[in-house]
Amino acid sequence: MEALKGNEVSFGLLFDTISHAVWVYDADTLNFLLVNNAAVRHYGYNCDEFLSLKISDIHVPNQIEEKRALLEALDPDNPSTGTWQHRTKDGRILEVEGTAHAFEFQGRLAVLEVSQDVTERKRLETELAQAQKLESVGQLAAGIAHEINTPIQYVGDNLRFLQEGYEAGSRALECYAELLRAAETGSITPELLSQVRQTLDECEVDYFGAELPKAVQQSLDGIDRVATIVRAMKEFAHPGYKKKVGADLNKAIANALIVSRNEIKYVADVETDLGELPLVMCHIGDLNQVFLNLLINSADAIREVLKDSDTKGLIRVSTRHIGNQVVISISDSGCGIPEGIRDRVFDPFFTTKPVGRGSGQGLAIARTAVVDKHGGSLRFERNEPQGTTFIISLPIEPAASPTLEKEEDEVIAGARI
Repeated sequence: MEALKGNEVSFGLLFDTISHAVWVYDADTLNFLLVNNAAVRHYGYNCDEFLSLKISDIHVPNQIEEKRALLEALDPDNPSTGTWQHRTKDGRILEVEGTAHAFEFQGRLAVLEVSQDVTERKRLETELAQAQKLESVGQLAAGIAHEINTPIQYVGDNLRFLQEGYEAGSRALECYAELLRAAETGSITPELLSQVRQTLDECEVDYFGAELPKAVQQSLDGIDRVATIVRAMKEFAHPGYKKKVGADLNKAIANALIVSRNEIKYVADVETDLGELPLVMCHIGDLNQVFLNLLINSADAIREVLKDSDTKGLIRVSTRHIGNQVVISISDSGCGIPEGIRDRVFDPFFTTKPVGRGSGQGLAIARTAVVDKHGGSLRFERNEPQGTTFIISLPIEPAASPTLEKEEDEVIAGARI
């Protein structure tokens, strides 16, 4: 008996020493049965208040059904993990990562859950991702300015041409008005007719009549091009939403290609094979960054191979919908990834690019966005005879199960260079 009491005391000390919130609750009623001191500190409820609550009371409402479904499927032999939002007594929202274990406690099925407050870490990750996005935009700023400047220049040239046409047309109309007045009074003279002919020749009425519609259409095309670039930049730079929303990934890829066009067009041709995709529940701002990072990496890899060559490489982008997954592949004919560093390419701050060309964060952030935030996968394969293919697999719905590897490989095989 003394030994048992000693074990209980030791367990209590250990339970309250843990720095993360830990609680035990009934698997059926969800009532709290036991909480540690860290839970009291972080959430603001005292022990008695906690024991009058259910685990569902501290979850934000839109996650309660998801939590219940997870608990129903809980396997005593396999703890489950999840990312949740909890509400404290004073109304603050905490981002937490929880690990739940099912076990028998005081003669009933209970759940022991450890909840780590990662609110600050998530905030820093968000700021880092946004900083990396702005860094990408900064690096591409000169190219984007060039892409906008080109259509603006010919819009400006066409507007000046339209101004010349308007002035010439005004002179021609004045000449015709004078001729009409003379006809009405019966005072048309050979001198007046000669003057009219000379003015019409100088105004090049036939030439302007043929060319002005073309200038208008070119100007409209230029404005559309600028609007497309600005719209792509606006959508790309948007910080995104806290919740996942349905997004068109083909449109996101098209925007990434627009934003990176000036970086790519001198070194590679781009081929796209975009299949019909459903809307994907995702953080589209994060995926915008993933697509841009991979496209820029492909351009850099091709540039490394071409050096001063006048030839171009090839970047190929394909998308497919298979089962409950969307698969995106981005292939290039670049230098490839050496065998010796393949295990490190997703490590933070690891880069083979020269100083000032890359921070080593691009692929690390891409992996975090795809794997950690979306439950997808990001991997790469070697192309023959050279180059790399990065393959992104994303669930269409957050709770969707992964597509069978065999099915995914069938699609990827048809999308390689």
